[in-house]
Amino acid sequence: MIKKRQAAYYKALAAADKVGDSTSFIEFMLQALLDAMVEALTKTSEKIINALDHNHAMTIAELAKTFGLSTRSIERNLQKLKKEGRLGRIGPQKGGYWEVVK
Repeated sequence: MIKKRQAAYYKALAAADKVGDSTSFIEFMLQALLDAMVEALTKTSEKIINALDHNHAMTIAELAKTFGLSTRSIERNLQKLKKEGRLGRIGPQKGGYWEVVK
């Protein structure tokens, strides 16, 4: 996370040190964390889309095991994808399948 922003990290740290106030450095770090979280979530969503594109019948438990995530994490990602209109569920929970919207 910091390696990508190393120059900006040192600049924010130096600026905070110069004025004797860590606010700008804390804001920099919070933004870096937010960006990393968004990136991680986006990557997970894309992995789920690719997996379901190849196997429409995958369950939440199978997705969780495949990606080493909790079932709750998979559920959050599925809700996000459904809300974005990128994924739909056809049929009931048991016996249904996922439809990837292209």
